[in-house]
Amino acid sequence: MLGVSSPLAKYSLALVLSLTCSAITWAKTIRVGPDDNLTTVTTAAKSGDVLILGAHDYQGQIVVRGISLEVRGAKKGGTSVSSPGTDALIHISANGKLSFSQAELRVTSKDQVALYNKGGQATVRHTKVTGGRGKHFFYVEGGQLNVEDCQFSNITSQAILATNQARVSVLRSYFKGVKQRAIVVQKSSQATIQDSEFEQVHDFAVYVSE
Repeated sequence: MLGVSSPLAKYSLALVLSLTCSAITWAKTIRVGPDDNLTTVTTAAKSGDVLILGAHDYQGQIVVRGISLEVRGAKKGGTSVSSPGTDALIHISANGKLSFSQAELRVTSKDQVALYNKGGQATVRHTKVTGGRGKHFFYVEGGQLNVEDCQFSNITSQAILATNQARVSVLRSYFKGVKQRAIVVQKSSQATIQDSEFEQVHDFAVYVSE
């Protein structure tokens, strides 16, 4: 039986410590300046980083690919994100995870979506989604989306589309001025809607299709 003073025990302990330390990744809190492009900032981010946005209108696409990322707007409001010329303001893929809060997402082009989530996880809180020209504002394909305390207004098509076994949860959110169906659930997807309001929706508030 080996005692604590055994050379073998010391080597084993050193090996464990070395393996443990090598697995540590240091997450950072990064304050994003008003002139910083969000595409550049998010593609350079590491898993676990927290990006703090100020009360500014930011340009660029938020890209979350295979990492976990948190993006927060200013506590007192005034943060907005727009990205002319891109397909989505937020693009999540490769099992990426995003927590996004306290900002406004402004859709500005006809074929743009506010959030595209393919196989990842997204939680959006205290966010306003506005536009008038986009298509599916939150498009979830085979991933998970949690929407809490959000407002959708001036939506020309669907506010949320869940497809390909996606899972969507909507809590305490408000939909106003939706020209088509507010929430569409299709292709074996699931949706849970609680304590939410729908006003001036020109078609079904929630539509489930095969």
